Amino acid sequence: MVQAMAGVKLLVLLLVAVFLGHFTAVSAICAAGDRDALLQFKSELADPYGVLSDWDTNPDCCTWLQTRQYRMTTCNSAGRVTSLTMGTGLEYKPGPVYYKVSGGVYGVSLSKLTYLQKLDLRTIYSGDALISTTWAALTQLSNLTLDVKVAGPLPPQVVKAWPLKYLVLTNNDLNGTLPVELCKSSLKTLGVSGNNFSGKIPSCLSRFPASSFNDSSTGPSGNQGLCGAPLQPCP
Repeated sequence: MVQAMAGVKLLVLLLVAVFLGHFTAVSAICAAGDRDALLQFKSELADPYGVLSDWDTNPDCCTWLQTRQYRMTTCNSAGRVTSLTMGTGLEYKPGPVYYKVSGGVYGVSLSKLTYLQKLDLRTIYSGDALISTTWAALTQLSNLTLDVKVAGPLPPQVVKAWPLKYLVLTNNDLNGTLPVELCKSSLKTLGVSGNNFSGKIPSCLSRFPASSFNDSSTGPSGNQGLCGAPLQPCP
């Protein structure tokens, strides 16, 4: 009887060990390809104060720079990165992180994070780089905040690929017209103030308030060439 009970206990312990090992393997470590993509993005940045130092020392990119108030990365159960937030939380760190070279194309490596649903970049300034057209690969991206001084037009093929619900592009140097591809019924929040957009606002976007296009409360409102509802009529 004693031997039988000991055997049962041993079997239970083995099952628990197998379960815990399986759980850890599934949920703890990020996918290698996603980690490589993030490290490539980091190689394009200047980080004089070592704000992103744990990117090099911690192999699990699902747990980078996490505090009680801030979570930089979030992953699904397969270890694929679903959100990357480099926004207001970094303001409490010792110094700025920014793009090394002015111009060029911004964040090409981030297009490899194909499970990304949320991207919040508000402190990683671009030096007037262009939005990469490779971001069209982010076909799950529903939440984008970009306040990093990217320049040039907003690529229509990229906007078309995103299943957007929340889009805030305030205080960049974007120009040209607002692409009609923004006409998504799922889009609930839009902010493009503080850019250099011009031309007629697509009529499908007239449901948004004027502050979505011209809001001085968030900085220089810009977009002096925009017209049409909800702004002034076009000439």
